Amino acid sequence: MKSLARTLAATIRRHDPNITYDASKDLFKEVRRQLNLRPPRRSGNGTVKRMSKSELERFLQTAYEHDAKTGIMMLALYETAARVSEFVAFLVDDLYADEKKIIVQDGKGSKRREIPLTDHLTNQLQLYIELNRQKEGRLFKSQNSPWYS
Repeated sequence: MKSLARTLAATIRRHDPNITYDASKDLFKEVRRQLNLRPPRRSGNGTVKRMSKSELERFLQTAYEHDAKTGIMMLALYETAARVSEFVAFLVDDLYADEKKIIVQDGKGSKRREIPLTDHLTNQLQLYIELNRQKEGRLFKSQNSPWYS
């Protein structure tokens, strides 16, 4: 439903560039009011529901069964808690294996930060880089990505 609302809002703004995001939001509120619909409720108290250890193990096992790259990517996303925009921008040079850390060069608010890595993830990333004979560029390359290099 949320993606449908986003699509509708984008379509409305495309057809009338004078309609701002706030105006389209007001339009949706008015439609909800007239149709007597309530906005979707958020569950819980605002905290993120975490996976249990067994759920995480099943998730990673399934990712690795798909292929090694997917498994390493999911492990790295989980352990670093990097935003996707930060993750896809990781460069080979951002990994400091000796210090067991990876650098986010341009994070939220254009801030640089260091993320500590576990021994296991560090070893997995080093092996991935060696097997792919990468010396520079994006850590995880994809031909389907605008960040492909």
